[in-house]
Amino acid sequence: MHPLHANIDFSRFSDSIFDEACGKVKNQLTTNGADFPGLIVPMALFGTHLATYRTIADKPIYPEKTADLHAARLVLEDDLRKNGVYVNTVADGDEVLLTKSGYPISKVHGPVGALAQAGFKTIKSIPNGFEIDLEKVPHASAYLVCLKPTAQVTTNDYKKWQWYNTSNTKLRITDLDSAVKYTLVAVAIGSDPTLTFSSEVKGVTQ
Repeated sequence: MHPLHANIDFSRFSDSIFDEACGKVKNQLTTNGADFPGLIVPMALFGTHLATYRTIADKPIYPEKTADLHAARLVLEDDLRKNGVYVNTVADGDEVLLTKSGYPISKVHGPVGALAQAGFKTIKSIPNGFEIDLEKVPHASAYLVCLKPTAQVTTNDYKKWQWYNTSNTKLRITDLDSAVKYTLVAVAIGSDPTLTFSSEVKGVTQ
């Protein structure tokens, strides 16, 4: 049986299906919070973001409604990606746990083994962060970027570093300290639990 995983990319869902999917994830992760104690985005915060989205959706048409709804949806999609990566890590293919998460469940189409090493295509310094473009890795369902101030790096135990995830190869980080040198690594996430980290690179925030 092919391993299962939570689908963490909701970008192609219609608005109505997206709203329904968000509600299901919120309800299930709230009910089954004990199974997922380390959610990156707490359900209280996710619920606030969902309420904002629904409030905008229910308003009469106004000039900025489409843009406002799109912005609110992007926040929710980012929440779902962050928590989805965590859910997949905890569930590790367990259908019972995946069902408890409320996420849509997808099958990996075939065993592909450990993914290739991730790599950075470009890293652009911006105020308090970086704009990052990663090399595409075949069969990757998501990517993680781990980073830490270079002056504080004493180990390559990347699980203890700050980390950010994306379902595609582009990532924008804006919550770092300014004018600080950071060491960054990237890794592609797939069905195989083996993680092959990139070489360490360094960048300085604006």
